[in-house]
Amino acid sequence: MWPVSAARAGRFRDSARPGRARGERDAGAVGSVWKNRRVTQVDKAVPVWRQFLRCHLPMVAVALVIVLAVIFVASDRWRRGAFFFGGAALLAAAFRLCLPTERVGLLAVRGKPYDVGVFGLLGTAIVVLAATINTLGIG
Repeated sequence: MWPVSAARAGRFRDSARPGRARGERDAGAVGSVWKNRRVTQVDKAVPVWRQFLRCHLPMVAVALVIVLAVIFVASDRWRRGAFFFGGAALLAAAFRLCLPTERVGLLAVRGKPYDVGVFGLLGTAIVVLAATINTLGIG
């Protein structure tokens, strides 16, 4: 089993609430709501697909650009498809650079500098190759 920090395991969740014993909850409230706390939208159940998109939205955006690139390549627009492949890698680098690690989801492979460098180098190389290759007389 992977080691989990004490905060993530929930051991210290109650320590920030002085004057309450661990497990002291309001009976009859929606979900597990603390006493004297208003019920908000956050306390209600969030659908699974919203939780998935909240965490993995950058990866979904990159995947959609890759699907668009595959459609271009499949319809004999390989050069335009290559531009989109490179753009998807550059988009992944931009997401990895600008967003915190908790928000990028599956784009976080290694450390932030490594990921940004690899995605940026790969995307730039693909875009440069797509821009410099002769079109072989096909316009």
